[in-house]
Amino acid sequence: MAVDQHKPLNGAGVGADDASLRGLLIELVRLCIPILIGLGLAVAIHHFIALPRLGFPAEVRRPIAIASSLDAGLLKGDGPVAVIISNSAGVEGIDASIVQAAAPKGWRVYNFSTNGTNQVEARMLADRLADAGADLVIWLFRPDMLSTPRPMHADVVYAYAKGNFADATPWIDSPWVDSETLAQLDAGQFEVSVHFRRRWLDALNYTMRRRMRTGIRTPSADDFESPFNLEVVLDGVQLDRHVGEIATMMDAELDGFMADGPGSGRAFMQEMIDDFANRPAELAIVIAPTHPALHKQFEPIEVEVMSFLEPFATSKGVHVGNAAGLLEVTQYADAIHPNETGRATLSTWLGKWMPPPPSNKPDHR
Repeated sequence: MAVDQHKPLNGAGVGADDASLRGLLIELVRLCIPILIGLGLAVAIHHFIALPRLGFPAEVRRPIAIASSLDAGLLKGDGPVAVIISNSAGVEGIDASIVQAAAPKGWRVYNFSTNGTNQVEARMLADRLADAGADLVIWLFRPDMLSTPRPMHADVVYAYAKGNFADATPWIDSPWVDSETLAQLDAGQFEVSVHFRRRWLDALNYTMRRRMRTGIRTPSADDFESPFNLEVVLDGVQLDRHVGEIATMMDAELDGFMADGPGSGRAFMQEMIDDFANRPAELAIVIAPTHPALHKQFEPIEVEVMSFLEPFATSKGVHVGNAAGLLEVTQYADAIHPNETGRATLSTWLGKWMPPPPSNKPDHR
């Protein structure tokens, strides 16, 4: 019987093939290990050395700076502390040094307003500031804030996660935030860094925008006195266009203005007011000024907001104020933000409106 010359005998050829395959795999592993180590080092250098040195995008540095300043003990020390929170109405409209000069003697005043702040962000700020030692939290409140809380932008959510704002806030849950936002607020520091992995591009874009635009000031993220951005004043066609944009935006945001019950803006406000009734810190809510060109649209809304808030002044001790008609046309930078003279007028008014400081803290002003 003829023997097939090409057929392996006793499996010897199979063993040789296996040995060759193992050798090839070993060489591949030897080749890949340095590459994997290099990639790991690159990721580590990028996330733990390069990105921290670069910093976070300009649009989200403010809440991060607030958290680090509070952790460093900014509000500690002698004398009562009043803090102001708001969206761009407070960023552009409040100079804390003017407020303090006009306020009853004894207050230290800081402005922690951040651009674009929604209801959930304002409440997280209020809680954190109260926990850090504030005696009075003043929310400069645009009347649309009584409507259903709007979603937060993912970048902003991760900025609040970086500052650990949700760590001691048991109300952060449904219906005020969805499950995705809740997970983002609980993100660890590495997850935050991964989310902002494009900080190189953010920094480049921000620098280019600043060079191309005029009338924009760039304050430090930890400027808690006068963090305003706008130095330009709109008029004519530009102002008319902006008035129209604000009117349209207000109409769109007021769908849930009269809603009540779970998930509504009114329920959110009542829950926040009830919470502060059990805190040492007092809560104040002040309606922000409205441009005279928007007065007809805003006035019924402001009246409704005051009718909602005023009963809490008696039952819960909330301080309620209304600066809606305070400023004239010439005191606005655009359709919604005060200019320099408007900022001085509003800040002076707010200081004079403030209640006397608590007498249980020594005054070393």
